Amino acid sequence: MVTDLDDLSRLHAGALDLYLRPVDLNEALGAALDDLGPGGHSIVLRLPEQLPDVIADAALLTRALTALGADALRHSLPDRPPVFTAEVRGDRLEIRVEDGMPGRGPEPDITATRASGSRSDSLALRLSRDLAEAMDGFLETAAEGAAFSVTLTLPSAAPGGNATSGRAE
Repeated sequence: MVTDLDDLSRLHAGALDLYLRPVDLNEALGAALDDLGPGGHSIVLRLPEQLPDVIADAALLTRALTALGADALRHSLPDRPPVFTAEVRGDRLEIRVEDGMPGRGPEPDITATRASGSRSDSLALRLSRDLAEAMDGFLETAAEGAAFSVTLTLPSAAPGGNATSGRAE
């Protein structure tokens, strides 16, 4: 948490260096899952076989994906792990993280917590949003019942979103 606050403050002060270049999403996701430790291995990846690289700072993208994964793990049920998906949309790549909550959960306290907006205002999501914006991207959140999703959208390195890099297995 202290590191998140430090990164936010450095980012807002303009003291965080950015090295924007083509980054393989599979590699960034692999690094993020490793950063999450044993819990990261329960996250489900549903990615197309071929994805274009994104224009990003590799370290900052990994940091944002790690924060989003940790947040989703924190709010998921043990038997319903978070899911990462990715999809090309024109000249951008959308990376979506869905927590493992059912769309209409029977637990009203969980639904009330999500509806209150506290989740969309979390430090992890604020950090990820600010990192995305620094990389010419954006972050959107959506809630349906107890389910919560976050979409991180970044520029694709492929002109028109056609060139791809191989998926790391």
